[in-house]
Amino acid sequence: MKRIAPADKPELERVLAASAEARSPSERLAGGCADELRRLIEACSGGICFAFAGLSARGSALVAALEPEPASVERHARIVDRRRDLLRCLSERWSVDLGSEWRPHVTLGYWRDRKTATVGAERLGASDRDAGPQRLCFERARVYGFRDMTTFLPSP
Repeated sequence: MKRIAPADKPELERVLAASAEARSPSERLAGGCADELRRLIEACSGGICFAFAGLSARGSALVAALEPEPASVERHARIVDRRRDLLRCLSERWSVDLGSEWRPHVTLGYWRDRKTATVGAERLGASDRDAGPQRLCFERARVYGFRDMTTFLPSP
């Protein structure tokens, strides 16, 4: 909310407030970008598998980074493209830059600050190389909106 243009905040607040009563993902999350959201959901249909790519710090979070397995590279690319389209549409709609790269990961926890996260990830990273191949597969996906890292708005 901090990055939303002041003129757009009242409208976005109305969208978020109405999200609990909304009946579809487009009503609930898309904010005028329903086609882009639908295409993202379609791109997520079917299976995708990721391989463990090591531990890293992202901001103050410790994450297990993931990369698509060879058989999932094409699907991953489609998801990345559709996600970029949706974020571009939402960015234009809400006058805010949402153009962040999708970097699949599992958040393992949060450190007190970025410096501690970086040091912790470096120390833990030395041991993760012996973990052997790890894989995480998904057969379906759901789309969520969120206000912060603990308040999620699931689509139906």
